This record gives sequence, structure tokens and C-alpha cells, in this order.
Amino acid sequence: MADTAEKKGPSKKELKKLAKKAEKDAKKAAAKGGAGAGGGNGGGDGSKAGSAPPAPAAAPAGPRTYYLAHATSTSPCTAKASVAASIFGVVVKRASASASTALPFLHDGSAALLDSATGGPSGGLAFGGNAIVKALSMLGEKGQAYSPAVDDWLEYERTVLRPALKGGNAKKVAAALTTLADGLSSGSGTHLVGNSTTAADVAVVVTLLRSENVDPTTFPPEVQSYLATQTSHPSFAAGLSASAISALLPPPPFDYVTDPSQLKAVTAVFSTAIATAFPEYGDADPVVQRCGNTKHGDYQCNAA
Repeated sequence: MADTAEKKGPSKKELKKLAKKAEKDAKKAAAKGGAGAGGGNGGGDGSKAGSAPPAPAAAPAGPRTYYLAHATSTSPCTAKASVAASIFGVVVKRASASASTALPFLHDGSAALLDSATGGPSGGLAFGGNAIVKALSMLGEKGQAYSPAVDDWLEYERTVLRPALKGGNAKKVAAALTTLADGLSSGSGTHLVGNSTTAADVAVVVTLLRSENVDPTTFPPEVQSYLATQTSHPSFAAGLSASAISALLPPPPFDYVTDPSQLKAVTAVFSTAIATAFPEYGDADPVVQRCGNTKHGDYQCNAA
């Protein structure tokens, strides 16, 4: 009687090979997104087996930076820009020195808001105090939509309040302040339009504070209360601070005639070089100092 040989199964070695192959195949399928797996019901999702996984979402961009050219410490225009940047959450830095010289049409006391550190007229977004305040109010993270009522108060500040306070004529000053007091009485009393600070508030408050010919203590009670409320706001106070305004001013030019400092001369050279090569860092400190070891030279720039 012939015995039929019993067929043996795979050896342990072969089983290990099969397990490793299955593991590799699983990893490949996972890398391809499992598009060809078909699913438990035998159907696929219609996507290609070799399609790449979706790219990760790009990181959100930081706040955009704008630049102020032709700023001066005594200009109400500069103060308006500084306060508006603080109130409306806009990053504003000083423009390069070359930007101011590229805007010869700007009169004394005026300024320009630029979209680049060295931008000329073509890179200008707004010129003049009220235009800059209005632009910043619409550009910031707390930006506001266009409002005809805000525009009307900006026009009042430019054509009525500002000339009256500058001229010092008692009748014109009284008429201008009465208009302002009536507007406050008919509204919230703390804001000219609505219940939040707008471009109109920034323009009017800065003009009232910068008045040289009229004593603020003589303002109507409504106006004095309005001033106190606005200037007590932390963002308003920060924008009016000397440090905030000075940060927008162009650095003083190096005067080698009256101040012949070699260190300042070298610093001026590096400052100009950095502003020319990298306009976005035109206000960076070049951090120039004397070399500790003379074999490495006389001065070194440590700007990174």
C-alpha cells in the first residue's frame, strides 16, 4: 500500500520573510495615503493610488510693516501717525533718510506713510496727518470701515478747528469749540462717532493737545471731559509718549565738523550701508565698536 506524502507548510524562516514583506507593503501603502486600499466594502474612493499627501498649511504671515517719512518731533502730523499706529494696531517704523529726500513736495510739518522703507512718491500710501490717520485706521488689525461721519469730522478738524486754534481769534475759537461740544453732547460724549476711537478722535484730540495759542482749561466742559477720556486710554497715551514719537524720527546726521568722532563716523558708514542693502532694516543699530584685538582691525560691526 503506497503512502501518500503529507505536504508540509512553510518553515519558520519563510514565515519571517513573509511577515517582513507584509510589514514593508503596509508601510508603502500608508505612505501613499492608502488610496489603493479599497476599504472594507470592496470599493475605493476614486483617488489615484500614488497621489501625494496634502502639503502642510503655510504659517500665517506676521503683521505688515509701514514706514513714516519726513517725521519731526514737533509736528502734529507725526503725533497723529504715532497715536493712530498705537490705537489701530499697525506696525509703523521710521523710513530711511533717503525716503524723505525723495519727497521734496512735502512741506514742513507734513509726513508720508510708505509701504517700504525707501519708497518714493510711487510707494506712498498717504500724505499729510489726516490722510495718514485715516489710512492707518483702515489698515490695522483693529481696522475700521469707511465712514462719512468720520470724514466729516476730519474735514472739520482741518478747515475749522485747526485754523481757529492756530490763529487764536477768540470768536473763531469759541465757535469751533462750540461745534465740537455740541457734537459730543449729541453723541456718546466720549467719542465723536459711535462708541470707539476713530480717525476723527485721533485728529481732533492731537490738534487740541498741540494748541499753543489757547489754554485747554478754557475749553468747554464737554471738550475737557472728552480730552481726559481719550488721553487716559493706554494705547492713546502710548502713541503720544516721547519714546514712541522719537522712534519714528530719522536719526540725526553725523556732524563731523562739530563732533569729529571716529566711532560715530564708522557707525554712520555702516548705517548707510545696511539701509542701502536691506531697506527693511534701515533703522537697525549697526552695533559698531572698537576691536578688542588690534590684529583684527580697528572697528567691527556686530549687526546680525
